[in-house]
Amino acid sequence: MDTKKLVFPKGNSTEEIETIQSILFVGANGSGKTRLGTWIEIESNQKSLVHRISAQKSLSLPDSTTPQSIERAEKDLLFGNPDWTFQHKQNKWQQKPATTFLNDYQKLMVYLFSDETEENAKFKRQCKERSKGVKSLIYDFLTRKADMIVGRNSLSLVENAKAIPPYDLIAVG
Repeated sequence: MDTKKLVFPKGNSTEEIETIQSILFVGANGSGKTRLGTWIEIESNQKSLVHRISAQKSLSLPDSTTPQSIERAEKDLLFGNPDWTFQHKQNKWQQKPATTFLNDYQKLMVYLFSDETEENAKFKRQCKERSKGVKSLIYDFLTRKADMIVGRNSLSLVENAKAIPPYDLIAVG
């Protein structure tokens, strides 16, 4: 498992928190959760590894969403624009990362649907590749069986079996 480390300044030294899970800060209103999250996301040494989730005080759920390339969807979610990079991260918060209200639920939905769509496409390609091998195995098996049953001297049944294209054979199970 990957260990995650967060380093905080403490006077003239630093203090580290190590974990294998995500870190969640809980506290009363006004206790500094947002300022701490902002500092971690914008100023800390780990800023390139952090994604702060905005406070969702009033969610606006999208009626629909359209998947896009996973790279663009991820950049849009993390940086606020699919053409931006880490250098533009503060733009996502309109230059006010501790106080700007951010509703990025639509971007999260696009990212999740894009990820699911990409995984489904990979799975479909793998299934097609595997089915080509299975169809070829079935064809070879049937041809050998026909050859064994009829014998080498009677080619009519074997030749008829070869006339059936392998993609017409269907494996179930």
